[in-house]
Amino acid sequence: MKKQITIATVLDVRKKLESLPRIDNAHRKVTTREALQVLKKQITDLRNKGYTFVQIAEGIVSERNRGEGIHPPLVPQRRKAAEAAAEPNRVERNHS
Repeated sequence: MKKQITIATVLDVRKKLESLPRIDNAHRKVTTREALQVLKKQITDLRNKGYTFVQIAEGIVSERNRGEGIHPPLVPQRRKAAEAAAEPNRVERNHS
């Protein structure tokens, strides 16, 4: 049989959780996954307005470049590969 607890215990736990003070997480380090979870609603709203993921990422990069402090891992790392694939006939020439 699964362990059971009383409603009184549950109510005591709830009271303790409600009494915990608010924590300032402004300087807490987060993973990319956690950051995306925080930004999910805004990203979805931008996608619904017609923005592509690339345009959203470029907006993040431009904000970071203006000193807004957005962490680089939020920017897709596949962009250079996509740009290279878009130019298959481009050949690097040795000018020696």
